[in-house]
Order: sequence, then C-alpha cells, then structure tokens
Amino acid sequence: MQSDYKRVRSIAKEDSGTAGDSAEEDWAHVFRKWLPSYLKIVTKGRIVNIDGETSPQVDILILCDAYPEEMLRRKLYLASGVLAAFECKSTLRANHLREAVETCAKIKKLVPTQKGISVRKDVQNPIFFGLLAHDHDWKGGKSKVEQTISTYIKTQSGDHCKSPDELLDVVCVASLNTWSCSKRIFRTLNAGLAISDVAVSISTRMDWFLAIGHMFERPRLASIYPATDVQKHVMPIGALIVHLLTGLAWDDQRLRPLAEYFSKAKESHPRPDEHMREWPNDTLSEEVRRALSQREPSECRWWDEWS
Repeated sequence: MQSDYKRVRSIAKEDSGTAGDSAEEDWAHVFRKWLPSYLKIVTKGRIVNIDGETSPQVDILILCDAYPEEMLRRKLYLASGVLAAFECKSTLRANHLREAVETCAKIKKLVPTQKGISVRKDVQNPIFFGLLAHDHDWKGGKSKVEQTISTYIKTQSGDHCKSPDELLDVVCVASLNTWSCSKRIFRTLNAGLAISDVAVSISTRMDWFLAIGHMFERPRLASIYPATDVQKHVMPIGALIVHLLTGLAWDDQRLRPLAEYFSKAKESHPRPDEHMREWPNDTLSEEVRRALSQREPSECRWWDEWS
C-alpha cells in the first residue's frame, strides 16, 4: 500500500482525479483479495432506500452475494443489498474526516436501525461505513498524529451524529493506524442507595448508559499465527480486515469462524481511551431497557447481541 501511495502521489501532481481513482482501486483490490469471493465489491456509486432517498456518492461498496448481476451495471445500489461502504482518500486531511462523518450519518439514516430487539441492534446500523486513506497530512510524531486524529473523530462525531448508530465504524490510515468504533454498555448504581435496597429492587435501582469511542491500538500477532520478525505487528490494513470481517459476520454466519480466528490471532493492546462519549439512558429503546433491567450482567461472549 505504501508503494502504491507513492505512485498515486506522483500521479496526483499532474492529475488529481486519476490519483483519487487509483486510491479507490488500491483499496478495492485489497478487499477482493482478503474478503470472501462471493461478496461483490464495486466502486463509485450511490445508495437508494425503499422510499427513493439517495446517499451522496461513495467510493467503494460491498454488496451481498444475492445482489442481482443485472443491477451491478447501475451506479445506484439498493440499500437492502449494501453491506458496507467506504470513502477513500490518498492523503487524509481534517476536512476529509468531517465530510466522512457527515456522509456516514446520511447513509445510515437511509436504513433505520432495528430498535427494540437487542442492545446491539439498538446502537448498530446494518450498513458498515468507514474512511480509508493511504497516508495523512499532519506533521509530528506518530503518537501526536494519532491523538490528533482521535480528537478530530470525536469532535466531528459529536457535531454531526445524533445517535450511536450514525457513527463511523472504522478509520484506517495505511501508513499509521486503524481506529475502530467501540460501543460498550455499563450498569451503574444510582447514588445514595443501600446495598439491601438494590438487592430487593434491582430493576428499579439500576441505570444503564452507553460509552462509545473510536479506539486505536497497536495489536501484535498471537502465537496462533506463525509470524516472522518482520510480521511481529499487525499492520493497519490487517486490523481493518479483522474489524470489517467481524462487523459483517454478525449478519453473515458463514464469516464467523474466519472472523474469530483473525480476532484471536490479533493480540490487541488498546491505548488508554480518552475519547469515549457517554450517551444517556434513554438512548436505548424502552423495550431494550426493560429487558436489561431483568438480566444479570454477563461476560463478553462471541456473537451475543446482549453481551
């Protein structure tokens, strides 16, 4: 990807449009190599929902295997057949993050979240959306740039995303790192209550809140995956593929064994997260809040939408 980026930069000096197209094809090529062959990957198109509302144009779309071949020629793709969409940039700048956050919110509003079924469905939109870049335009050391991008993501998300399901799912800068959206739910005691009161009436004495942020990490390869000295770290593109596969596997069970394997091979070492955003209790639907009040806290389990 880095060598491709250098080639794109040289082209960009003469023709910025060609450079953009080349960046899209680079990422599409990665997806075609690393995602199951039955998924359909196309470039340049808009998404349309059942009411005829359309999205801004996006650079890459991943379509389900059932998507009709005849309709692939059209650059207007049915929202019900779109699994993921991505914006691609050769060099990431601050305005690109703002534009991607805005586009993400617009696209996710086209497909309503299935609220009232589970915690995950309350806060996760069916379409996975991400921003991809070969490199970035910030100056400074790696840690400083990572923190700068984290701050931009949080700030722009706060300005343009009105609910958790509208947030960017992933941001990948091939030369730097990958940020993935982490959505966690916490159970807290209301202040000033005695333990005996809680034990007697737990359903009315507990509160729930969401803490959501974009985590960045420097994962290592676990012993489950044979690694050379050169491969001791999972590169940002590898982390992107893991997050994308996991996101798609919630609805496509065929992908789950592969997603689990890659996730276990990636020993994650998240950085201390200073960019979590808390959401109020009523962010969750009434049905889910009621169900949560009757459940005991559980450990994180694979593919458990309440975990």
